[in-house]
Amino acid sequence: MPEIQEIEKQTEEHKAQVRLYAAEKKSRARGKQLADQTARVVITAGGIAIIISIAAILFVIATETLPLWKSPVAQPGPTISLDLAAGEGAGHALAVGVDEYQGIAYVVTPAGAVDFFSLPDSHLLQHYEITALRDQRPTAAYRDGIHHAVAVGTAGGAVVPLKINFSVDFRDGKRTITQEVKEGRPLQVDPQGRPITALVYKEEEGKLAVAAVVSPRALLFFAQKEKTSLLGPAGMDEYRADLSAALKADVTA
Repeated sequence: MPEIQEIEKQTEEHKAQVRLYAAEKKSRARGKQLADQTARVVITAGGIAIIISIAAILFVIATETLPLWKSPVAQPGPTISLDLAAGEGAGHALAVGVDEYQGIAYVVTPAGAVDFFSLPDSHLLQHYEITALRDQRPTAAYRDGIHHAVAVGTAGGAVVPLKINFSVDFRDGKRTITQEVKEGRPLQVDPQGRPITALVYKEEEGKLAVAAVVSPRALLFFAQKEKTSLLGPAGMDEYRADLSAALKADVTA
């Protein structure tokens, strides 16, 4: 009898081990199944997010490039009356420019001044007299629209460089634009002092160049370059050339 009881006991223990193993196996299977489902959801959600992101990027690209496929349209903006300009030659402009926010327009006048106008209400903001002209009468002007660099030619064959700056400030949520004029040193392009009727001006760091028309068949070139040494700037090198021989006809503009 003891032997039979021992066998029954071992059998029960074996059955318990089998049930425990089956339970553990079932638990592992459930865990694996849950992990597989979680990974499937994560991968699916990631794929959907990527597709949505790509679709959003394509939508933004299409929205930004759509105007390129349309015909260009020009609409009139604010206008100003040059009769508001002060001094001699009012109503006539040698050069005109507008700040990047299209809030202020400036006009270089034959009176030797730069007049600033408010575009929203067309009133005169500032009348700036160009002191470097030294009582010489302006006859022509050139404007570099990218950097608001202006060069004014005079009746005495000189060129006065101007730099017009606009500073922007935000106060109480409102944008305020302030104008400033910086004058450069006058350049005597024509030693004979003939009036400049048209010109082109270019200035870079340490060097500048001017091409000026002083008569229908006279074209002059003037350039300066800063000399440098180990101790810093050491003066200016000047270069002049008469390009009149290259003109095959009268210069009209």
